[in-house]
Amino acid sequence: MISHGGWYYLFSSWDRCCVGLKSTYRIVVGRSKSITGPYLDRDGKALTDGGGTTVLASMSNQIGPGGQSIAGGMLAYHYSDANAGGLSRLGMRSLTWSADGWPQLGAGLPKARL
Repeated sequence: MISHGGWYYLFSSWDRCCVGLKSTYRIVVGRSKSITGPYLDRDGKALTDGGGTTVLASMSNQIGPGGQSIAGGMLAYHYSDANAGGLSRLGMRSLTWSADGWPQLGAGLPKARL
């Protein structure tokens, strides 16, 4: 959870983790004016009701990103590398903010092995 611009943002990882190339893990976010919630996605749906705006999902060789940590304007996460038979990797992406106050990811850093 982080705060930005008067909002609290709750990031969480959803779906199936840690099954290599079959992982469906993804990172979602909701926000609230109160630290105790309720946390709503971009469409106004509560995270407790299945809402969640996807921040990062499988793409290219990065399968099942999740287990995130946020610090210093960076989002760190693990994923399975489809180009390496599903080996676990550490990904890092810059975290910026859209004009309407939602987090968005910038370019990634070179991959690192876990």
